[in-house]
Amino acid sequence: MRTKRQTGETLASHALEQLLSMICNYEFPERKLPAEAELAQQLGISRTVLRDVLSSIETLGFITRKRGVGTIINEHIIAAKPRLDIDLIVEKAIAEAGYESEMIHVDLQIIPATTQVAERLSIPVGTRIVRVERLFSAQGQPAVYIVQCFLESLLNGPYLFEEFHRSVLEFFAKRCDIQIDTNLSIVKPLLAEDTLAAKMRITPGTLLLYLDEIDYDQHKQPVLWTEEYFVSDLIEFKMMRQKI
Repeated sequence: MRTKRQTGETLASHALEQLLSMICNYEFPERKLPAEAELAQQLGISRTVLRDVLSSIETLGFITRKRGVGTIINEHIIAAKPRLDIDLIVEKAIAEAGYESEMIHVDLQIIPATTQVAERLSIPVGTRIVRVERLFSAQGQPAVYIVQCFLESLLNGPYLFEEFHRSVLEFFAKRCDIQIDTNLSIVKPLLAEDTLAAKMRITPGTLLLYLDEIDYDQHKQPVLWTEEYFVSDLIEFKMMRQKI
């Protein structure tokens, strides 16, 4: 499972993004967060909301809360980029790997669901779906190929093709009125066969990191299927594993 960062326009989500930015930009030189009352006032939220925000950030591993000590910032976790266990926008993952990113191909189709898509999304074969292909480069080299599928019936109105030049998850939240709750991923190495290599503009046999991911809504229904192919020589992921 890849951890979802909260999104949206709520006070809590805004505070979460603001505090995450402050932590990741090392704006707390003592490597500790201020006392809750001071931090809540600084962010313009209640202490109750702050505790929810801190809990979310602690789940990501960026902080550790210790009774009698305070909230410690885990700088070694902050420095671990890009992370496989956090759902990131592809352009940001490429940037965190130290490269300039560019979307060099995007394609949009409305097609009947194949057997494979139908199984992943728990829908009848032949149901109309939106299929989006995107190819990203890292420093001019093809690096990430993504295919995403979701039900056409989830769309709440007209849209522009240009909207798919940004994150499909952003489009999903805006045009489908659905909040992604959790996802499950299969991760495995893969050698690019001829058809995939042609789509990615790489040499057949290139080693890839493959992610097969299903996103679920708040009702635990599958709503988005994503396949991601990363050229392993260009992007090396890190992952935090917590002790139980």
